[in-house]
Amino acid sequence: MKESISILIVEDDPNLAFLLKTNLEQEGYSITVASDGVLGWTAFNDHQFDLCILDIMLPKQDGFQLAEMIRRHSISTPIIFLTARSRKEDVCKAFEIGGDDYLTKPFSIKELLLRIKAVLRRTSSIMPSPASMFQIASISFNYKTRQLHAPSGLKTLSTKENELLRIFCQNPEVVIDRKRFLVEVWGTDDYFVSKSLDVYITRLRKLFTEEPRISIQNYHSVGYKLVVS
Repeated sequence: MKESISILIVEDDPNLAFLLKTNLEQEGYSITVASDGVLGWTAFNDHQFDLCILDIMLPKQDGFQLAEMIRRHSISTPIIFLTARSRKEDVCKAFEIGGDDYLTKPFSIKELLLRIKAVLRRTSSIMPSPASMFQIASISFNYKTRQLHAPSGLKTLSTKENELLRIFCQNPEVVIDRKRFLVEVWGTDDYFVSKSLDVYITRLRKLFTEEPRISIQNYHSVGYKLVVS
């Protein structure tokens, strides 16, 4: 385990926070704990973290609000949500605002450790691709830097937007199965994550609004295809 991996845990239950801190430190992670959303935001700004673990039901400022603030500051820092709620709306919102994973309480420490490793693997050690530069009509896409060079200027992609666009660019004019996107980018084809895929496809479409030659076509219940006319 790399000693440099630093994790922020924002959890208001002191017993659970202590349990998480103790177990993760035993795995070699560097842990900072905050007990509410405001303290969590202060800690995030005071240190550099490789991963954030946020409880949703927090005092002063809930986990969703904190995650939105973190995303405005950093699009690449992975976020795992801890929640006692399992409503579809909450799960979908967790992904819509930029979460990378969620875990419903009660959960085992072993499962959390596996999810942490999976998220870090997807976000920190992105699988190599045959090419890192792609030209899509008038837009240049740099996979390594997660940037789009468009006529109107430079746009930086989130980790998931970057991975989705890489798959599209490596498979032009091909209908790509939804399950492939889910497994490669999220690590699971869970129903709730499937809804998040649609949200990210919408985000990609918005990135290409200034270039009418580019479209992402939807094949209902099958997948998507990147088309350049």
